Amino acid sequence: MGRRAAAVLLVATVVLCAMAAAGADVEKVIPDVPSYKWYGGCGPTAGGMVIGYYDAHGYPNLIPGAGNTWYGDPSDWPGGDPSLDPVHAMIASAGYFADWWPTPDRTPPPAYHTDDSVADFMRTSRGSTPQGMTSAGLVDDGLIDYAAYRGYADTQGNYVWFPYLWDLFRQEIDADRPMVFYIDWTGDGGPDHFVAAVGYQYDGDDPTEPQNPQYGCYNTYDHSLHWYDFRPPSSSYGQGVMTGTWFQILGPAMGDADWDGDVDADDYLALKRHLGTGSGATWGQGDFDEDGDVDGDDLLLLEEYFGTTYSVALAGTESVPEPAALGLLALGGLALIRRKRRQWRLSR
Repeated sequence: MGRRAAAVLLVATVVLCAMAAAGADVEKVIPDVPSYKWYGGCGPTAGGMVIGYYDAHGYPNLIPGAGNTWYGDPSDWPGGDPSLDPVHAMIASAGYFADWWPTPDRTPPPAYHTDDSVADFMRTSRGSTPQGMTSAGLVDDGLIDYAAYRGYADTQGNYVWFPYLWDLFRQEIDADRPMVFYIDWTGDGGPDHFVAAVGYQYDGDDPTEPQNPQYGCYNTYDHSLHWYDFRPPSSSYGQGVMTGTWFQILGPAMGDADWDGDVDADDYLALKRHLGTGSGATWGQGDFDEDGDVDGDDLLLLEEYFGTTYSVALAGTESVPEPAALGLLALGGLALIRRKRRQWRLSR
């Protein structure tokens, strides 16, 4: 190789390395979405990551018990029984496995268990649905209904087909709300897997016409963030996207009296100050017992949440109890927001 050719090759190599190091022009990733591994089906596992994220961001009753920090393989759980772990139980409960696994249906008696996990509310493995599979049209219903079961009925969600997904996807990620994508994992042109979509990246300065757009996701098989091209399913490549499901819990969490995104001692002070104004009947956010009034009964409930019980004084010193419990009382109604969904291809 001549000196000139070698110099050209060196320059090209340096340029390519610089481009690789620079990465995409625009990138946004939600930093703390839990990366759960496959358990009971990819649909409930991907949806469970969304639930786990909300649980850590103001809605702690979504995963009662030890919280949402267990990300290990089911076999790693002490005693080899993942049903003892609150995260695994949230994704797919022991009742789900007893009733719907390994066969889609069992013959009662005994009676079927009450739906109590994301897999239940997504109807994973139900009826003629094969083991571990979820109808893509029931993902949003499953998230909505599970949240309502845990006491958070003020929610919304839906799915969007790929041609209309990019702008919504960026909007949700920018607002720190993870989504569930229905993708063609095997590259045969048909969707067959769910992942938790947590980030996007692209080149150029026009988000409406992005160059090399990609989505970042947790694929349910490991704990790593993976980047795949944002494009529709095709038999020429894998990980193409068919639909994206968005889900939101509206308003502050039950008990978040100061609307700061956290349930803490400041909420006790906010509610107590508000009660002192005498305008409780028109406020509403602190109506924890949902009787139409913000009054001393609501303050008692908040005191119970903080693990302290003592007399209510609407005037005088504002002594603040130390937070002693991480679980949130399920004070909201369990009204379910139901929608008819078009059924289409199933996913494992």
